[in-house]
Amino acid sequence: MKGEYFLDTNIFVCSFDSSEPKKDAVARGLIQNALKEQIGCISSQVIQEFLNVSTGKFTPSLTHQDSLKYLNTVLAPLCEIFTSVELYRKTIETSE
Repeated sequence: MKGEYFLDTNIFVCSFDSSEPKKDAVARGLIQNALKEQIGCISSQVIQEFLNVSTGKFTPSLTHQDSLKYLNTVLAPLCEIFTSVELYRKTIETSE
């Protein structure tokens, strides 16, 4: 895994929140840096959560076309962790 840091769903949501310019700028910077330097990563769960929020709770919501473009250019290139039953087992074992 190439990522030095993990970006959670809130980072992506904040990057679209113009009501809080400081958080928006920091979130956008983290995402841009992760893509440019290839040092950040996300999980498939982040993709699911972000697309759910961005197409249902954003005002205005992202269109299907915009969602697909964002998925292909931002989310997919950062996705390094994919959900599996084995991942859940390791998580439970690690938390013990």
